[in-house]
Amino acid sequence: MPAPFVLIAFRFPPYARIGAYRWSKLSGRLARMGHEIDVLCAPWPDTEDPGWFGDVQHDNIRIHRVPSLYPHELRAAQFEQRLLQKAHGKLFRLLDRATPAHDIASLWGYRLLPAARRLLASHPKKRLVITTGAPFSANYWAARLKLERPDMALIQDFRDPWLTSSEELHTSAWAERFKVATTHADVLVSVTPEMSTLYRDLTGHAHVVTVPNGVELASIRRAGHPLPRRYDFAYIGNVFNGRDEPLSIFLSWVRQRKAAGDAPRTVIAGLYPNHFRTTFGDLIATGELTLEPHLPQDQAFRLLAASKIALHLNGPGALGTFQTTTKLVEHAALERPTLSLNYGGATEEFIRARRLGWSVRADSPTLPEQLERCWKLEGDFDFDVSEFDFDSTARRYSSLIESVA
Repeated sequence: MPAPFVLIAFRFPPYARIGAYRWSKLSGRLARMGHEIDVLCAPWPDTEDPGWFGDVQHDNIRIHRVPSLYPHELRAAQFEQRLLQKAHGKLFRLLDRATPAHDIASLWGYRLLPAARRLLASHPKKRLVITTGAPFSANYWAARLKLERPDMALIQDFRDPWLTSSEELHTSAWAERFKVATTHADVLVSVTPEMSTLYRDLTGHAHVVTVPNGVELASIRRAGHPLPRRYDFAYIGNVFNGRDEPLSIFLSWVRQRKAAGDAPRTVIAGLYPNHFRTTFGDLIATGELTLEPHLPQDQAFRLLAASKIALHLNGPGALGTFQTTTKLVEHAALERPTLSLNYGGATEEFIRARRLGWSVRADSPTLPEQLERCWKLEGDFDFDVSEFDFDSTARRYSSLIESVA
């Protein structure tokens, strides 16, 4: 009989953004494999189904919504009035000084721990807890629960790097939470080999494993049925966290090609800095650049399928050193090569080892020539990414659960 477990996930449907995607998909498959799952999550307002809420609708999944003392919904709110924008910014600057910055689970434990105690007491067979972060304080509160219940097994699942260097480990005001969360876990899980190495180096933990993020290969391929080509390059996603830097460099190259009389057509679908419409207004006016809003997943895939090359962007920060994105796998599932503009790191190795396209440093002195070659489709590609299908990653997680339970 597959082992039952408790999942602590601050973000869970009806939360509709990427932070809930990994464990919505894994939960559905693990439930169908026979695992009974009790989910402790924060309450979220109802939103339009992005296409994967149905995964968590299963008799083996019971969802328990635990209120948070942190105003997490207000944090995500956007206001048009300047006065409200200033008040909103001031409030959260104050909160970020009093709690781990941007960590919307930082106060959750005061409600979460009593709810978890009641749940575990009423289900004595459930002795395994899996916690997924970010937000990373969820992992901290789960470790506090483990300290109370030494017979409980704890898997800490990290979708992102919490700290990125030994220097940060020594200087962060919240490093103690990191140490508690990792020291008292039975297993640490991350989504890339580079991130697993980072956690192993920072913690010295004896059991750190990699279970990558997955994708729905079949549904992606259905959404990407053959379409007439409309664009040379397509980027799907938000242009923040430093991604605007390599994108600005790329669009400056497009402007150079336009001046030379031959320029590619690029589409961006997602959230982007407000100044983009002004800074690159000349490209928008003449059709070399199209800006679209954030699109539902199936529409985003169709837009990629209607393009020759899929763009990927990483800013110059530390995140790209350890993390890759499922976008690279989605591009391959649509049989579109990826052009990644980045500053080195895990993405570069991922693309080159699997021959998924080109990884180009945005600060390279020969960048224009490299972009020219990519645009002309000079490359040999291999789009086999079957190991990243969610069916495969769920089987790997099920084996891990059984070994720990």
